Amino acid sequence: PDTALGAVALVNIWAWWGYLLIIFFAAMQSVNPSLYEAVQLDGANAWQQFYAVTLPTIRPTLMFMSLMTIIWWACCTSR
Repeated sequence: PDTALGAVALVNIWAWWGYLLIIFFAAMQSVNPSLYEAVQLDGANAWQQFYAVTLPTIRPTLMFMSLMTIIWWACCTSR
């Protein structure tokens, strides 16, 4: 009985982060590989590729994930 609430919270958080990871990996796979080739020809290193290609491409998904997390947190903690 003492650990029931913690166990339920842990499973709930684990399930939520699994959902977010699936959405994140889908967004990462949707990045066009030709964009990486173009910035590599321009001489960009890995961090520059991330900031110039990856981050702008997945930004809408990151915003969606942030919004959903805020809504989920607000709904679950207001009880």
